[in-house]
Amino acid sequence: MEKLYNEEFLGEIENEKKYYEEYLNKVELEIINNEEFVSKIENEKKNFEDYLNKIEKEKIKFEDYLNKIEKEKIKYEELLIKIEKEKKIINNEDFINKIEKEQEKVKENEKEKNESQHKKNQISNLLNINSTVQHKDIITSISTFPSGNIISVSRDKSIIIYDIHLNILQMIQNAHDNHITYVEVKDENNFITCSNDKSIKLWIKKENEYLNNQIINNAHDNGITKVIFYSNRNLISSSFKKIKIWKENYNNDYENIGTLTHINWVESILYLFHLLVLFKLYDYHVHFISFVIYLNEYHKL
Repeated sequence: MEKLYNEEFLGEIENEKKYYEEYLNKVELEIINNEEFVSKIENEKKNFEDYLNKIEKEKIKFEDYLNKIEKEKIKYEELLIKIEKEKKIINNEDFINKIEKEQEKVKENEKEKNESQHKKNQISNLLNINSTVQHKDIITSISTFPSGNIISVSRDKSIIIYDIHLNILQMIQNAHDNHITYVEVKDENNFITCSNDKSIKLWIKKENEYLNNQIINNAHDNGITKVIFYSNRNLISSSFKKIKIWKENYNNDYENIGTLTHINWVESILYLFHLLVLFKLYDYHVHFISFVIYLNEYHKL
């Protein structure tokens, strides 16, 4: 009887043991599942943090874009204010008074120009007397380099460059196909010429010698009377009843960005800040033309 009781007790103990073993296995499985769940949550958290970082970067980019738009808006508003001021100036009596003063200055400049031309004629005479190589026809224009060297052009199509002692440094024969009408020096390494062959040529110094590196063919319908630099390497040229504005593009070529017509032959042009001054050959008047380059518009006063 006692043996039977013990066997029953041992059976219960064995059943309890199995129950707890199964319970422990269940708990271990739940722990494993929880660890996997925690790992999954961690991955989701990391992904979410990455997403938030990406959103933050996009936010910074967008803020930068908004700042850029704001700067462009400020520039545009400043441009509008500048344009409005230009409009007011045109209808302003003070502007008219300013023009009258400019006209007086032009008269003084014309007087200085005549004196300068007289000096150039004297230099021309010296050149013809002292040079072993001379032009074969009338000298049409003379200019000077910052170093003091002198350059002259002639109806004989040639260009001669002299030092300050009138020794010839370089002579360029047949520089154009017709009379050379004008030469202007930009700096020690660059000068420009125009001709009755309707072309404009830019010359550059390479290895102590000036070479033609750019040409604008058929720049006008008639012979060109004058060409000048304005705003670095941009150009203004004049001919019969027309002046043209030339802008250097990214290909180092020149494009005509504006043409102004005149009722008579334009003999000479002068660029003074925002004013383009035309000297007419036949009616003995000086005309001012105001133009705003950034708008590509031209207004005759």
